[in-house]
Amino acid sequence: MNKEVNEKRCYKCKEAKPLEEFHNDRRCYADGKKGICKPCRSKQYYENNTEYLKQYSKQYYENNAERKMNWQRQYRKRIMSEGTACVYGLYLKEDIKYIGETLCLERRKKEHHRHLDAPRSHRNKKLQEEFDKHNLFKDDVTFKILVEFNKDEYESEELLKEALLVEEAVQIAAHKERGVDLYNSNDGGPGGEL
Repeated sequence: MNKEVNEKRCYKCKEAKPLEEFHNDRRCYADGKKGICKPCRSKQYYENNTEYLKQYSKQYYENNAERKMNWQRQYRKRIMSEGTACVYGLYLKEDIKYIGETLCLERRKKEHHRHLDAPRSHRNKKLQEEFDKHNLFKDDVTFKILVEFNKDEYESEELLKEALLVEEAVQIAAHKERGVDLYNSNDGGPGGEL
């Protein structure tokens, strides 16, 4: 009777894992897989090549600085031409929990959803804790525009951003004055965290 083996124990982390978690290597073992799992091998590679990887990253940045700046300019131009610039409220269920500002609400919504869906990923720890504690889902997070800005009224992105930050501070202060418990980290100052 030929019994098929579907898992293997990694010699590094000592965990039994499915064979898909190991790189192929015909020279190794009867199952044709390496003895170390992919995550451990990746970690081992980084530890063994830390200095090289840092140097490579630095060199890549220096060689592509102009290209990156051009990409950022194009990105900013696109953001300024599309989407809604506003100060918004983020609601968990029906309660406002966070006030933020953005040049493009549609993009910011996606960022909030992506970070909240991944455990312990959102930079605003209080917001993440509330989301996790009540086992909320993406549908439980809603956004409402508190103040919308017309992008055409501002000569530059910097002036628009400054106006957004001022209005955000005003909205945070007004909500706190009414006794609303917000999860903005800086208690009424401009610029919350994502």
